[in-house]
Amino acid sequence: MINIRARFARGEELKYISHLDMMKLFERALRRARIPIYYSQGFNPHPQIVFGLPLSVGVTSSADYVDFGLSEDMEPRQFVETLNKQLPEGLKLLDAKIRASKSNIMASITKASYEVLVAITQSPEMDEVNEKILRFFDNNEIIIKKESKRKVKDVNIRPMIHEFSASYIENKSINIDGNKDIQSPNLALFEYIDKLKNFYDLHEVRDLKGYYVFSLLLSAGSIANLKPEFALKAFSEMAGFDLNLLKVHRVGLFIDKGEKTLNPLDNELLAI
Repeated sequence: MINIRARFARGEELKYISHLDMMKLFERALRRARIPIYYSQGFNPHPQIVFGLPLSVGVTSSADYVDFGLSEDMEPRQFVETLNKQLPEGLKLLDAKIRASKSNIMASITKASYEVLVAITQSPEMDEVNEKILRFFDNNEIIIKKESKRKVKDVNIRPMIHEFSASYIENKSINIDGNKDIQSPNLALFEYIDKLKNFYDLHEVRDLKGYYVFSLLLSAGSIANLKPEFALKAFSEMAGFDLNLLKVHRVGLFIDKGEKTLNPLDNELLAI
């Protein structure tokens, strides 16, 4: 079996489909592309496809990873070009490499980074937001209520928050007609701002003084997993801000190796 690890992006068009549907989508695209995917042996064979960290419904991403097992040799570039022709709009492979290591990507992911577009009712100055972030980070414990099937328990999420910062986008910098005259650290967020006029009354959009972009690096994976919504809810309660989350976009997945934090396509992780 030949292993290929790929990074793909998931846009607005597909953000509401489930992880199971995403798996089926890839399986059908692989069949249409006639890519020699490897199937498991036994009574119920299934294609060798393993995703990194499943994406929550409603979240877009430019950093999803998936491992494919192939029954025949195929160059990564050819694999990407062939499969992309069969993928729907809103889903695109961005890169791929041969994987020699046997590590399971789903079990390896330890961190995820997000950028979250937020409107704050109080419209605070950035100095005030940054001051609140410093106070938030100074806490040894940040307790949230986590619901399970049987009970509600207190969970300290502070060890799961590795980075937490914010930036500001003035609304006057946004051209309501769809053109942007600003430098975008994340194109997906600014494209979403352009679409806000389709969801809100035009005057309401113009009345917003600006938008806040929160950048978070959080623990993720099987050992510890924190969704950005929970981190921002805890921050809003401590800061006394009324946060309205407009869009969540995942920008990175990472694997810890010793003292290093690497992206899943790093050559050091793909080697034997």
